[in-house]
Amino acid sequence: MEQSTTTKPSLDITNTLRTAFHVVALIPLIIVMLAAAGTTFGLLPGGIFLGVTANLANVSTWTFTLLLACMPLHIVTGWRWPLEYKRPLGLYTFLYAVMHYFVFTSAFGFAIGPAAAATVSSFMLFSGFVGLALMAPLALTSNRFSMKKLGRNWKRLHYLTYAVAMFIILHLFALGQGFALAMFYTVLLAVRIPAVRKQIVTWRKRVIGWWQSAPSTPMTEVNHA
Repeated sequence: MEQSTTTKPSLDITNTLRTAFHVVALIPLIIVMLAAAGTTFGLLPGGIFLGVTANLANVSTWTFTLLLACMPLHIVTGWRWPLEYKRPLGLYTFLYAVMHYFVFTSAFGFAIGPAAAATVSSFMLFSGFVGLALMAPLALTSNRFSMKKLGRNWKRLHYLTYAVAMFIILHLFALGQGFALAMFYTVLLAVRIPAVRKQIVTWRKRVIGWWQSAPSTPMTEVNHA
C-alpha cells in the first residue's frame, strides 16, 4: 500500500511534464493555423502569415537542438528521462521542417518544377532541402515496429542524425548564421564519442560517490553558526 502511494505522485508528475511538453511543442503549429485561417478569411493581413511561417525554420532548428542535447544530458547527469523525448522531438523537428519547405514552395504556386530548380540553384536552399530529405527516413522509422523489423540496422540508419546536423549548419552558414550553433553542436556530438563518454561517466560516478559519502553537518553545528 505504501509503495503505491509513493509511485503515484511520480507518475503524475511525469505525465504532467509530458503533457506540458507536447502543449508547448504544438504552440507554433496552432499559431500558424490561426494565422492561415485569419489570412484566408480576411481577418489578418497576408504579411502576418508570412512573418509567422518564416519562424518555422527557427522552431525546427531549436527542436533538433534539443533532440541532440538529450543523449549528452543523459551521459552527464545519468538521468533517463531525456531519452524519452528524443522520438517526439525528432517528429516535431520533421513536422516544422516540412511546413517550412511547404511555405517555400507556396511562393512558386506549389509548382514542383520551379521550386526544385530554385532549390538546386542555391546552396542555401539545397543544403536545407538535403537536411529535410535525410529527416524523412528517420521520422518514418521512429516507431517500435520499425525498430523491430530493422533490428541493428535501425541504429545504423539513425546515424543519419549526424548528417542532418551537418546540413542544418551548412544551411545556416549560407544564411550568414550558425557559428555559435555549430560550436554547440560540436560539443553535443563530442560528448557522444566513446572515449569522451566513458571519461564523463567516470567523473560523474566519482562526484556522486563523493557526494554520497560526504558526512552531513550535525544539526547542533548549524544551530550554533
